[in-house]
Amino acid sequence: MSKFFNERIGRQRKPWALLCVWLGIDEHTAKHRLAERRDFSPDDIVTALRGELGGDLLAAIMGDSKAAWYAKYKRTLDIANLRKLQAEHQRLLEKLEQDAAE
Repeated sequence: MSKFFNERIGRQRKPWALLCVWLGIDEHTAKHRLAERRDFSPDDIVTALRGELGGDLLAAIMGDSKAAWYAKYKRTLDIANLRKLQAEHQRLLEKLEQDAAE
């Protein structure tokens, strides 16, 4: 998990500060987690999965898993993302058509 969070945080001046916000942990604990001197607790993992980065974290944990439930979950996400893009494209198309009609 340290690698996952270090990749998301990047080169920040105080990278531990983001981890404090994301996981609700103190500075000392965040620094040790990022430096891999302490493991992430089960509570840390649950908090992260329930947060904004949860989907990315789950994908990192699952990797190339062939579990049927995960494949179905990924397909459901793909469908939702495509529907969102479809709606966005429909709005753009309607705007262009409206502009062309004026």
